[in-house]
Amino acid sequence: MVGRTSRRSFVGRRGDRWAVASLLLASGASLALLILPTYEGQSCETMLNGSASATRCLETHTTLIDENGSWHALILLMLPVVIAALGLGRSRATRSALALMLGSFALITGFSIGNVYLPAVVAAIVAARRTPRARASRQASLSAP
Repeated sequence: MVGRTSRRSFVGRRGDRWAVASLLLASGASLALLILPTYEGQSCETMLNGSASATRCLETHTTLIDENGSWHALILLMLPVVIAALGLGRSRATRSALALMLGSFALITGFSIGNVYLPAVVAAIVAARRTPRARASRQASLSAP
C-alpha cells in the first residue's frame, strides 16, 4: 500500500471530538471573560447650588483583569482550559476524573464565572461517557485481524 499511511487521526477514537469540543468551549469562555466587561458599577454625586440641586451619575464597566489584577485573572481563567486540555487522547477513567474536576470548578465559581463553563463541563462528561473502556478497547484490538 503505497498511498495509505497507518497514521491514526487525532480525533479518531470515540469521545475525542467531544474532548476537543470541551477544550474549545472552555477556551472560548475564558477568552470571553478576559475581553468582555464583567463588572459594572454606578457612582452618583449630588451638587447643591443654592436652592437647586443636580445629580450626576457615572456608570463604569470593567473587565475581570481590571478588577482582580492580571495574574490572578489569568491563573483563574487558564485552570479550566488546562483541565479540558488534559482530557485529549486519554482513557475513560482519566476523562471522568477531569470532567469531575471541571464540574467542581464550575460549581465552586458558580456565583461569579462558573456558569459560562457549564457547556464545557457537559462536553467533558459526554467525552468521558463515549470513550470506550480500556478492557473493551483491548479486546477489540486483539480480535482485529
